[in-house]
Amino acid sequence: MIERTFDVAVPNNICQIGKTTYSPTSQSRRTPNMFDDTIAAIATPLGEGGLAVIRLSGPEALTVADRCFVPAGKHAFRPSAASSHTLHYGRIARKGRAVDEVMLAALRAPRTFTRE
Repeated sequence: MIERTFDVAVPNNICQIGKTTYSPTSQSRRTPNMFDDTIAAIATPLGEGGLAVIRLSGPEALTVADRCFVPAGKHAFRPSAASSHTLHYGRIARKGRAVDEVMLAALRAPRTFTRE
């Protein structure tokens, strides 16, 4: 039996350790709580570029996005109030200060590639 340990990012900046167990004979895989985690992952390849894509996924993804995304404009929506498959312009803020200008794509399950 082969065990692989991996790190998972969660909303409170806490790093949790999860285990996935593989059985070479049955090819079965048990992943406890894998789909209950909220993760943030860089989805852009390494190197220099004009933009970066960060994927936020999981049950608390919109809550995390609400905490750091500040929509631009009077009639703009917070991520949790946005309709699925919509694009929103705004800023990422940390401690009340703008970090960068961003485009946020709101994609709600199950109408996504991963169905999350």
